[in-house]
Amino acid sequence: MQRTLKELSLKDGDSLLVLEPQSLNSSVFTLNEDIVTVTTPSDCRWLQVEYQPPGGGGAEKQEKMRIRVPASGNMLLGEVKQRAVEELRLQEQPPDSQFCLRQVDCSGKLLPPVCEELSVRDAGVRLMTTLTLCPGNAPKASQLFLHFSVGSAPPAGVEMDIIMEETCTVKECLHSILDLVKLDGTCWHLRRLDWCEDVGEPLMDEDASLSELKISNGETLIVTEGLLPPKGFLKLSVWLHVDQSNSTEDFMHADNGHAQEDMLETVGETGHPPSLNVGNMVKLRSIGQVEISDEASLEDLKTQMLTLSALQDVCVPTAAFVRVWLLEGQKLVRILRGKHHTLRKLKLSTGTDLCVQQLVKDEDLGPKEVLLYIKMGVPGERCYYPPEELIWDASHDSCPRSLRAAVAALYGLSPDSLLLAKQQLEKWSWEEISNWNQQVSKKKRKKKTESLLGAPFYLKDGDTIGVKNLLIDSNRVFSTPDDEEGQRKLKDQAEQQRKGRQVSGPDGVGPLGKNGTTKSRKPEVALSINASNILGVGFATRQVGNVTKPTVAISKDGDKVVVKTMSTFRNTEISAKMGEEFDETTPDDRHVKSTFSMEGDKLVQVQKWNDKETKFVREIKDGKMVMTLTFEGVTAVRTYEKA
Repeated sequence: MQRTLKELSLKDGDSLLVLEPQSLNSSVFTLNEDIVTVTTPSDCRWLQVEYQPPGGGGAEKQEKMRIRVPASGNMLLGEVKQRAVEELRLQEQPPDSQFCLRQVDCSGKLLPPVCEELSVRDAGVRLMTTLTLCPGNAPKASQLFLHFSVGSAPPAGVEMDIIMEETCTVKECLHSILDLVKLDGTCWHLRRLDWCEDVGEPLMDEDASLSELKISNGETLIVTEGLLPPKGFLKLSVWLHVDQSNSTEDFMHADNGHAQEDMLETVGETGHPPSLNVGNMVKLRSIGQVEISDEASLEDLKTQMLTLSALQDVCVPTAAFVRVWLLEGQKLVRILRGKHHTLRKLKLSTGTDLCVQQLVKDEDLGPKEVLLYIKMGVPGERCYYPPEELIWDASHDSCPRSLRAAVAALYGLSPDSLLLAKQQLEKWSWEEISNWNQQVSKKKRKKKTESLLGAPFYLKDGDTIGVKNLLIDSNRVFSTPDDEEGQRKLKDQAEQQRKGRQVSGPDGVGPLGKNGTTKSRKPEVALSINASNILGVGFATRQVGNVTKPTVAISKDGDKVVVKTMSTFRNTEISAKMGEEFDETTPDDRHVKSTFSMEGDKLVQVQKWNDKETKFVREIKDGKMVMTLTFEGVTAVRTYEKA
């Protein structure tokens, strides 16, 4: 008892066993000098194996067969499988029949097969749990069990499995997959799923091994059509921004401002390529791809775009008369700035979608010049005139007063007579922009800046600003009949979602995505914290948090990251731009400064408060989302699984 923790060679993550003195007299614990041996009781030394016999000839599904196999921590899983096969009398199956053991997560999904060369303990299999006996081979210790899908990520694409050596290269893995699905040709490459389970970056180094790229067991790869560009080159998809502002359609009957930015297939009678409609004023049409070095400048990119056959009839004096948008999730999200900036500095990657727009005058936007669409309300009516472009310079002043002055100059009106609001497309609502009072922090006595580029408005390129001229329009309500109809549909959708959760249980149904499909929830599994009072959160708060089962939904909205946490204890939502610091109030009411960033495929969030720092790292491992929290040398890990 007098030795220090260092002398005992204790380190982070070690487990401690605390026993009462009388426990050493039992048959479970034995003491030999300073070593305590824990003996598993005989009635706990077993594993349950279940097997679903295949149905045949249209017969009804047979009941699962379950047996208990005597097991210990040192027993090889291969022996467990062999005993299960014998007791289930499956050795009478055809000679080429192979079986493997797989664990099942809390949602009932099969996990990758366990390695039969490992012991029960080394494989992380707990005694008195259930393994499923499935058709197929088990990977060896030097192999990886991988899921793959052709063309798109699950559930849109059909998911299949393959076993590969850790030392095989990306090219060898691709060829094996193509042979398995009987695909010909060399115009294919592999991509991996990113942290939000969308199709991510391609595996550029085809000569690298799977282990070098840190591809783990149970990971999903996507087989994508198209050749990889040469190293250092990018392949970018280009869309044309077609101006339809001269349309004869009466604005009074137009869609009052809600831009429908969904991909619309127009191939058919017209024979045109797929196009994307943004409201009634803009149409985007796919015009091809460009391959260009990531060291090329934005001006070089514009010049190369103009060489595409679809742009041969577009007359522009110089590349400065072209505006290039970044497309994400089928939306115009950001204008690329800085004609001398390299594509690498602009953070473009292979597969990025870009939109090219012809301008009537040259343009070279600064880093804090924002393109906004301004819509003036029709006096006495619940609709708007067609939008006008406004380039707002927020480099010197980004407060509401500056924006109001810019809008007033656009229309030749007095700033005091204008009422402004930002359109929230996804919510079918408008958020009024007013001159709020500056707040003073009691701790540091610093004035908080009232920037429209930050919370709560986050103005960015392409946002729509509604304007009311109070001199001739007494109606201060920005919403339109279309907004009311959209909000009604959102309420109906939320009600259907709530009813679906009641039928499926608390962990059965996730939130609806933008395309109306249901996203899988990630129910919580065990949380292990190796600290007595981490982050200074009170004991009662931690106890309440431990019994909740939060659902975490992470998504990208343009250049913003949205993290929603929903539980019976408390619901929170964080929305912030990548790389920009923002104010956050944590569930335990701490006021912190937070920043989001990407480290490879990992989403990193850093919170700073009272000269302290907390780091959250979220990543996808073995089909699960793993969140690692680090604070003052203490690490906590929480794992979420798909329902």
